[in-house]
Amino acid sequence: MANTFIQIGSTVTVGSGGAASISFSSIPATYTDLKVVTSLRATGSRGEDALLIRFNSDSTGGNYTIKWIRGNGSSATSGDGVGFAGGYVGEFNGGTSTTSTFTSQEIYIPNYTGGTQKSFSSYITQEANQTLAYAHLVAGLWSGTAAITDITFIDHNGNNFAQYSTASLYGIKNS
Repeated sequence: MANTFIQIGSTVTVGSGGAASISFSSIPATYTDLKVVTSLRATGSRGEDALLIRFNSDSTGGNYTIKWIRGNGSSATSGDGVGFAGGYVGEFNGGTSTTSTFTSQEIYIPNYTGGTQKSFSSYITQEANQTLAYAHLVAGLWSGTAAITDITFIDHNGNNFAQYSTASLYGIKNS
């Protein structure tokens, strides 16, 4: 079977002044899986910020469960969590990270129209041009059983996404 990737809508590019969230809405139920590709940076006074994903505007902390592993080239940590106001999908460059650098990420959401809980996975790597930068691998579960019709990204620390941050949504058809 060949997989077909089709971009859904346009790439979202954050403009001057930043944005509090990045969203995709009215996602059609015509694909088997979804993939989101991002290049992100936050504003604010942190070197890195936590990225959260919300499905269908659900910000109920107990509805998202995650397991993660993170490495920086010399050490690794892991953990799990529940209770965020969205699904944690990794850390991304904050306002005090190396100037003009962005974090790259891919998020995969299989069976997004199915009637059971929705799993998602994320791989995110920071670009920092310094001695410390992280790579994260996250596996998550959203307890919602409705088809995913919208996806929103927010900064867990309340900072905006910086100008030139981008996100693209793709539908995947197994044919």
